[in-house]
Amino acid sequence: MTNETTSGPTETPPQSQNRQALEKLGVQTAISLFDKEIPPMKWIAAGFLGEGVTLLSARPKAGKTLIALQLAIAVAKGEPFLGTYDTVKGPVLYVTVDDPSERRLQENLRQLGGRVDGLDFVSALAELDNGGIEKLDEMLTVKAQIEPYRLLILDTLTALRKEQKGKNVVKADYDFMAAVAKLGRKHNCATLILSHSRKDSNSANKVDAIDLHIGTTGLTAAVDAVMVMTGADASNKVLKAKGRDISPFELQLELQVSDRSGWRVVDAPAAPAKKTAELSPVRKTILKVVREIGPCGPDAVNKQVGGVAATVRSTLKRMADDEQLWRDTDGRYICSPPQLCNAETDATPATGATPATPATPATGATEESCLEKDRCGVAALHLLHTSDAVAPTTPDEPVLGDPLAAAPKTPTTAKKDDWILRAINGLGGSASSRAVADYRKVDSSKVGEITAHLDAMCDRGLLLRRHTSAGTTYERATVISSPKQPVESDCTPPYVM
Repeated sequence: MTNETTSGPTETPPQSQNRQALEKLGVQTAISLFDKEIPPMKWIAAGFLGEGVTLLSARPKAGKTLIALQLAIAVAKGEPFLGTYDTVKGPVLYVTVDDPSERRLQENLRQLGGRVDGLDFVSALAELDNGGIEKLDEMLTVKAQIEPYRLLILDTLTALRKEQKGKNVVKADYDFMAAVAKLGRKHNCATLILSHSRKDSNSANKVDAIDLHIGTTGLTAAVDAVMVMTGADASNKVLKAKGRDISPFELQLELQVSDRSGWRVVDAPAAPAKKTAELSPVRKTILKVVREIGPCGPDAVNKQVGGVAATVRSTLKRMADDEQLWRDTDGRYICSPPQLCNAETDATPATGATPATPATPATGATEESCLEKDRCGVAALHLLHTSDAVAPTTPDEPVLGDPLAAAPKTPTTAKKDDWILRAINGLGGSASSRAVADYRKVDSSKVGEITAHLDAMCDRGLLLRRHTSAGTTYERATVISSPKQPVESDCTPPYVM
């Protein structure tokens, strides 16, 4: 059996010389990189924080310093961080310039069990871009003579950097982070930088943690990983993380207030159960029509209901969203939910509706009026005739057609017709929808609804619609048009000429 090699093709002397010249210029071939022995990722807390620079942001007083101190103690002790992430034991240097109070730091150490060897603090340091990074370099070098620091924590970025003025801010941010990363690489030390997040970052539903950090993309582009703590509740936070060498993750954190033992990981709260919408009088009426005529569109339903077309259309959509109706492949509405359609046995009433017994089946409703595999039993229609109809699910849902017992005071279609006809009479027998709204002194937002009902009355032969250069007007169907005035009409019955 012939052994295959992974080496590249044999190079001629000119090719070899050319490759060597390119290597001197910093060009690396894919073959040499593929075959190179590279040490694996070095973790500080396995799966949570590794080598390189990590940026952790949160709103002021949100608990980022506390969780960073918990990490420092866990690494110094070599114990699991947050009880979940295994750590590699090693010395930690914590630069706490943002809050140099020894009293508060001592209280936190005592509560967290932080009397541990290998954890050092620096409470006074110049800005990193004003001599501070050189001072840190000196500290890390001295410590390396005995045992090098494995983790450097900088708290906070704002306190350890000069104000940026008159510069390319993105480039300045990138160069600053690159200098911090270079320091960490020199001393083989992971770096965690604490910073602040934007004012709108308290919501735990933000999509990308990168967008929540204060500063330009130069900061987040230069670091190896970004983390952000979100949540308006002081004792419950969500920590989101993503980076070059870590898989994106999200932790639900809970602050132990009673014993002040810091943050711990808890299970995410269960998603709230979806509330099942009840069958309001409007929905019952529409469901009855769909059962009677079978698969149909909004226009067909509206002709049977006799309501406002826009209301019927929007209610049909909401019923489909609530799985009280379904749509077939042609976009028509069908009564598909098995709890409402069952040709073999008595149907189960919809949620919130109690069937009346005995009841009269809906006129014209038969098993043949629905889809062959989705027929509605006559007993399923009984619930539409119950006298204990529930209140509408949505406050703005008007009652269509004949009012049910639960909503006798809601205007019927006939009352709406009379309301509009009286307005048209008062306006001389012909008016636009805007004129009707002005005559009735209703808000201009109702013009669209009035127009829809005017069109519905036109479809039912109660009104005639005129399209003129001045706009669309409506008049009673009994009005006779003058033969001298050409009119385009799309209503029934036609004009008497």
